[in-house]
Amino acid sequence: MGSRFHAGAAADRTAGSPVAPLDDDDLLDLREEGPGRRTPREQIARLLHQQSLQQVQHERLLSRLPVPVLITDRYGAVRAVNAAAAVLAGRHPAQLEGRPVFAFFSAEDRTGLQELLAGVGAEPSGTRRAGRLLTRSGHAVAVTVSLTPLDVAEGTVSWLLVTSDHASGVDEAQPLSEGLRRLAAIEAEGRTAAELVQEAALACGDVLGPLVDVTIQLGPPERPDLVASTSQVAQAMDGAQLLAGEGPAATAFREGELVWVEDVHRDTRWPALADAAPAPVGGVVAVPMVGEDRVRGVLSAYRLEAGVDGRLLELAELLAITVRGLLQELDLEEELRRAADDLQRALTSRSDIDQAKGIVMAQQGCGPEEAFDHLVALASSEHVKLREVARLMVRRFAGGTA
Repeated sequence: MGSRFHAGAAADRTAGSPVAPLDDDDLLDLREEGPGRRTPREQIARLLHQQSLQQVQHERLLSRLPVPVLITDRYGAVRAVNAAAAVLAGRHPAQLEGRPVFAFFSAEDRTGLQELLAGVGAEPSGTRRAGRLLTRSGHAVAVTVSLTPLDVAEGTVSWLLVTSDHASGVDEAQPLSEGLRRLAAIEAEGRTAAELVQEAALACGDVLGPLVDVTIQLGPPERPDLVASTSQVAQAMDGAQLLAGEGPAATAFREGELVWVEDVHRDTRWPALADAAPAPVGGVVAVPMVGEDRVRGVLSAYRLEAGVDGRLLELAELLAITVRGLLQELDLEEELRRAADDLQRALTSRSDIDQAKGIVMAQQGCGPEEAFDHLVALASSEHVKLREVARLMVRRFAGGTA
């Protein structure tokens, strides 16, 4: 089955700042209000930091979700959109930003959406209703609109638009919109990969419902780096594929394509798995999470009865794309951490080498180049790295221990 989603959809982001400029009250606070009175630098830093955090929050929401998302202020003015929303509306992002969001819905829906927006602060979990989005060509697209406050103080609100491709009505759209929002809100900073992937698996399980268990595996299924499952049945199915040395997850990972099976006990592609698979599992959908240059892992959906319908296929693929965006952010966080550690080590080594050069210069009455050559010769004779020689010399002359 071909994917309806572009491989880079979760990473797409529209141009333009999702953060509004400082308002009049902020600017007033930054002016002088009398002789000798100035706004403290701490207040300026606080305002800039607040806007920076808000921009990060908006960019995370827009970049991770492959479904249409808009961000508005409390009055409904569009601040930012993602690529999926611009495509659905058939408009360039610049034609959406700054305009009232209600103008892009049918006249019959506008009053209801205004009431929905007015009441969104009273429901922290968000509110939703059906509506019709007007495209540039004049077509009306049926959507379920889910509103959730992003920042109560700033009054920003996310508008998640779920089309009939993913849910047939408000009741079906509710778990999907809430699950996608949970995935988009997961914080990577300061969290372990195991914690992030487990939280993502639980969010995916809530979207797919009680008849579907979920496993997210990072790395090849036969030698996974990390596994997070939502149930013991899912764990047993993972173990059965591992013991059999074959199965939907391994095939999806190897081929980089979505794999699905109506009944794993009857499918002839994996004969060793047919008898080993746990009895409750029937249909299986395995979706590879493809990064820029490799398959990062597999999201597997195990249905607790035979059969796989189109909705399960669509939702599993949609969730895999969203989780992939989370994994990309996790990879970036790890890359930044390693870079910071390398920089700190380099700075520490540089400081030790400079101090050791000073010690040699004082002892031998030589210049910096001769002192450096002396340290290099000492490191070579001792078969250790230059920074280690410098560190030991500094510790010794400082009276500490190596």
